[in-house]
Amino acid sequence: MKNRLILISIHLIVISGFAQNKECGLKKECLCDLTNEPVAHSFDLSDIIIQGKIIDLDTVQISEIITKESILKIEQDSLNRAECAKNVMRNTKVVRAKIGIKEIFKGQSELNEIYIITPLKEQFCSYSGFNIGENYIIYGTKNETADLYFLWTIDLDYFQLKPNYSIWTNKCKRTKLTEESELKELRETKKRLKNKR
Repeated sequence: MKNRLILISIHLIVISGFAQNKECGLKKECLCDLTNEPVAHSFDLSDIIIQGKIIDLDTVQISEIITKESILKIEQDSLNRAECAKNVMRNTKVVRAKIGIKEIFKGQSELNEIYIITPLKEQFCSYSGFNIGENYIIYGTKNETADLYFLWTIDLDYFQLKPNYSIWTNKCKRTKLTEESELKELRETKKRLKNKR
C-alpha cells in the first residue's frame, strides 16, 4: 500500500510538472558523458549494435516516421498534454540515416540496410556526427514510441513509430566512427557471450 501511495504521488508530481511545462521537452539540455564507460557497459544497454556505412541521410518531420493512428490521436485529443504533442509534431525534426550493414554484434536484422533515427536538436541528445559514405559503429535502442525523447507524458503512446523507424541512437550512446580497436572488442564480447550459452 505504501508503494502505491508513493507511485501515485510521483505520478501527480509528474502530471502537475508537465502541465506547467510549456516547452514540452524532457530536458533543456543534454547531459551525458560516456567517455569512461567500457564497451561492455554500452553493449549491455543496447538492443542492437552494428557496424555499417551511411548510404543516405536526411532530415524529416517526426510526422513522417509515426503511424497514421498516432497522427489522428494527436490531432483529436483534447487533453492539455495533447497540445504539447501537437507542438512537437508540427515543429520537431529527426535525422534519418540509412545504413548498409557490414557486421552485427548484437540484435538481429534480416535486411542488409536499416534506418537509424536520432533527434535533430541538441537538447534531445542528438547524435550529429553522421556523414554519407563513412563507416560507423552504431549502438541503438529499439523503441515502439518516441515519446520519451520529446514529451513528459505518462501515456507514452502519442508517437507510435512505423516499424522501419524503431531503432534510435543519440550522443548518450557509444555511436561513433568505426575504430578497429572497438571492432575487436565488440567481436570478443560477442564471442564470449555466445560461448556462455
